[in-house]
Amino acid sequence: QIFQSWMNEGFEPMFRLGGSAVSDVDVHDFKGPQDKEQEKNWIEAASEVVKRYLNWKGKPGRFTYLNIWTEFPNDKYWDRSEAAFISFWRKAFESLKDDFDELMIGGPGFSEEVTRQVMAGSGGVAEDWLGELYKRGVKPDWIGWHLYSNDPQEFLRAASAYAELLAGAGQYKDVSWTGSGFFEDSLQIVDAWGNTPMFVSLGGGWEFMSIVDVDRIYNRKEGASTMTASWIAMQHSPVERAFYDRFGDRNSDPTVAPDSVNTLLSMIGSKGLFYGDTAGTYKRSAHAARLWARMVNEFSAELASEPSVNVVDGQVGQRLWMLAGAAPDGRKAVLVSNPNEVAVRWMVRFGESQAMANHFSGVEIFQVDGNKDGKKSLLYAGEAFKIPAGTVQLVVFTP
Repeated sequence: QIFQSWMNEGFEPMFRLGGSAVSDVDVHDFKGPQDKEQEKNWIEAASEVVKRYLNWKGKPGRFTYLNIWTEFPNDKYWDRSEAAFISFWRKAFESLKDDFDELMIGGPGFSEEVTRQVMAGSGGVAEDWLGELYKRGVKPDWIGWHLYSNDPQEFLRAASAYAELLAGAGQYKDVSWTGSGFFEDSLQIVDAWGNTPMFVSLGGGWEFMSIVDVDRIYNRKEGASTMTASWIAMQHSPVERAFYDRFGDRNSDPTVAPDSVNTLLSMIGSKGLFYGDTAGTYKRSAHAARLWARMVNEFSAELASEPSVNVVDGQVGQRLWMLAGAAPDGRKAVLVSNPNEVAVRWMVRFGESQAMANHFSGVEIFQVDGNKDGKKSLLYAGEAFKIPAGTVQLVVFTP
């Protein structure tokens, strides 16, 4: 029923094979095949499962991307050695690629810990995984990685680090496949990303936010602006696709005021775009995502721009995140996110003529903040724009 509902609404799933850390409906303790026989059975079963859903109700091509495993390494999903997993993953990939050559197959959803190792220049298990595949002549269509961060710049750094690892360049110029170009066609997919309720302390360790700040980063305008900035960052990176990890919000309630002492975290919720009330109330991030969709569907011709711009407003240097695009009818748009704690003024110019905003016959500002949902345009006057703190704007220019 769930799969059919996706088909009814025209969604294309990312189809993942593997276990789950938590299963409330059918509780299990499966942590991956335990021996060679179970590995063989798993691969055969996987092929049958893919065949069923790929050709759902007699219509082929129900999805394009097939993901083998997730969150590796994590003993909740795989409790044997890393070497055993790499061997198993390779065999699963080879078998499934033989059966479904038309699919883009990859994985294994490297955990955030691995991603941060790759960013730091220590390839770890990701380097071992690619090394074994290279030795066996096995090239995945894509590699998947995870990252949860409130710093959009980290998504750029992670994508760049993985690109160097795949190419055998930069900080990974000494890997065995350097100069071979073997993985040059392997794409990057972020198969789980989002904001995080944690932050890095000055000492380098992880600390948890207060429940008030968790509410701000998951449900309010601050989280929506940070999330949008990260989405913009990935548009300017080698990432092919990115899948937002919504997690669960079954107990969250938009009427609950966060209190650091008395409020249950379950009532604040998690990374979902919607609250868990019966109305499925939109969070600010859901309203921001509507502006992303407009960029993708209306202004898909990307214009050259920097992902982030350092600006000076008064005496405070701030960073805005921007994505510019054009529509077939000549309209242009700029998606802007201000995750800073102060408002910032900005201006825009287009092309060699350096056309200013007031050269257009119409300028519309669609804004998502603590009160506005971005559905109706705001008035514009003058050349300079002002974007409040923790705000997302889509500015549309009509020639």
